[in-house]
Parts: sequence; C-alpha cells; structure tokens
Amino acid sequence: MGFIVSIMGIELAFEEGKTAHAMALALRTARIEAKQTQDELAARMGVSRWTIAAMEKGDAKVSLAAWLKASALLELLDTWGAVMEKEEDPFVKYDREQAKKQTLSKTRVRK
Repeated sequence: MGFIVSIMGIELAFEEGKTAHAMALALRTARIEAKQTQDELAARMGVSRWTIAAMEKGDAKVSLAAWLKASALLELLDTWGAVMEKEEDPFVKYDREQAKKQTLSKTRVRK
C-alpha cells in the first residue's frame, strides 16, 4: 500500500516497494557510472559500506540524511521526482477518454 504526497504542487506516489527498488537501482547505476566502489562512496559520505549496500537494496531503514548526501554526491537530486511520479489510474484515464469521445461525437459541424 502506498500514499500520495503533494510537494510544491507536484503529486508524488510512494509505493514503498516499487519506489524503494527504483531509488536503489538509480543509486547503484549512478555510483557505477561514476566509477566508484561502495567503499569509496561510503568514505566520501562518512558512513559504512554496509550503509551503501543497504541503500542499493532499497532498505527503508537507511536515514534520509544518507540518501540526500549520496544523491548530492552522485548528482541524483533532480531525478527523484521522476522515480516518485504518481501513475495515472488506468480506469480514470479510460473514463476521461470515453467522455472526450462522447463529447466529440455530439459536436455539430456547421457548414
């Protein structure tokens, strides 16, 4: 089960498992692309390698401060919005499309 948070008019969806997995994958990918080992990133952050390993597994017990520091060091701060974007309910989308089709079918074209 997840929840929705609105920050500065942007709705973010937090579905714990999905979001944690996506964040963990993004962190690991960014670390590897930066050619840093877990030990090197941990040393730069002032935490243990085990903390980095936990983050890369999506462990929810890692502090927000650690996530923010790692994100800043790996230049990920701007990417978290995309990870947490709220997905549109497919039923709401279908209803909206049907209403649009119905409106278009009722529109008269004047000659």
